[in-house]
Amino acid sequence: MGLVEPNVYTAKVGENFHVFVELPEIEDLNEAIALVGKTVSLQFKEEKLAYSAEELQEIQAINQRIENKATEALASLDSGSSFDDIQAQYSSLPVSESQQVFFQSDNPSAAEVLDVLQPGSYTDLVSSPSEIVIYKLISSEVSQRPVLSSEMNSDGGESEAVMKEEQLYTVDRIVFPLKPNYPQGGFAETELTGKYFRHADVVLDNIGKPIVQISFDEVGAQLFAEITERNINRPVAIYLDGEMISSPTVQAVISDGVAVITGRFDLTEAKELAMQMNTGAIPAPVKLVSQQKIGASLGNDSWERGILAGFLGFILLCVYMIWYYRFSGLLASLALTLYALIVYAIFKIFGLTISLAGIAGFILSIGMAVDANILIFERIKEELREGRSMKESLEIGFSRAWSSIRDSNSSSLITCAILFIFASGMIRGFAVTLAIGIVVSIFTAVTLTRNLLYLWIASVGAKGGDMFIGKINK
Repeated sequence: MGLVEPNVYTAKVGENFHVFVELPEIEDLNEAIALVGKTVSLQFKEEKLAYSAEELQEIQAINQRIENKATEALASLDSGSSFDDIQAQYSSLPVSESQQVFFQSDNPSAAEVLDVLQPGSYTDLVSSPSEIVIYKLISSEVSQRPVLSSEMNSDGGESEAVMKEEQLYTVDRIVFPLKPNYPQGGFAETELTGKYFRHADVVLDNIGKPIVQISFDEVGAQLFAEITERNINRPVAIYLDGEMISSPTVQAVISDGVAVITGRFDLTEAKELAMQMNTGAIPAPVKLVSQQKIGASLGNDSWERGILAGFLGFILLCVYMIWYYRFSGLLASLALTLYALIVYAIFKIFGLTISLAGIAGFILSIGMAVDANILIFERIKEELREGRSMKESLEIGFSRAWSSIRDSNSSSLITCAILFIFASGMIRGFAVTLAIGIVVSIFTAVTLTRNLLYLWIASVGAKGGDMFIGKINK
């Protein structure tokens, strides 16, 4: 459900195993139930080109019932019932006015029966692969109709339309449509289901257009290769819980188990499709046992206390830095303030939901940002004690402190990556906020603090060194 952090865990209740899902910031409980509490299944289907033996047997039984119904209607006509009454009772088509039809070219079998019929009479059952019809002849006359000539033009072009005399029949009909013994559209099930599906991700193609990349396991890759091989230039439908969510056309045989779905969808639609497919890749049904909505009073209290703790900690750090490092500490505090604003802006831009664990990660990253400033300042002090100028001390101090800052923060980022990959829920939130804070702290300590110090030295000149080591001289 986007970037909201869920807490998902398992527990055994009695003899049954349960999955508990806690979703913060969900106002509509039905929205959560719709996603979590329903049984979903992912299926890949191919175009249906033929019926199975069982389906053909069922179709034949249906058509036999339709034929019996047509025979019954014809018997009623033979017993004296009016054609209009039988048409209203039996015909599957709406009763309409008489139709004029050229049958000699379009339906020779019907024309053959009508040719020997007197106006006002009706035919026996006239069968075709698609329907059974009883015709009532209203009138018959010779007329002309345009048809394509059977011979090609001298220049090799298409056949020309010529006028041809044909019998025109005006008829009423009682129609009994038959179920065809071959598929007319639709998709047939395959062995490829969510059981063999790995993951769906949204990526961008070479022109920046969103596409959905899907992948299968080893068995699924083999099944998918077979499906794509026999469906080149034909669609393969993706069904989620019995409903088609996409039907991409196969462009080539895909043998590595990784495919992309392209289409006219934007980034939001692509994310929705990927989420639907990932949700459907559940090999077992899920039964919703119970749900409850917990108020936010406890969460709000914890949130307010966490914010207060972070704010007080930040103020105390700044006070200590200014007391110990004097004016340079003030500059470092200014850099830390900018650091906090940048991190907050990143959270807002990407819509991150900050949990208590996330606040802890943010506060810890502040401490690491202070640690970087302390390393830099102590290195600068060492150079000043050597008798170097303030400008030289800045250059050497930053250069020598950088290796320590780089190594310590790199190890912390590796730890964050491990936590994000192998942990879940709140721990992943802690890892994300800590990683963002570390990256921003490197920028503020190495770039902002350094530039502020250069501006300071440019304004105070040689006095800068005395002000910087004032605490030592005391």
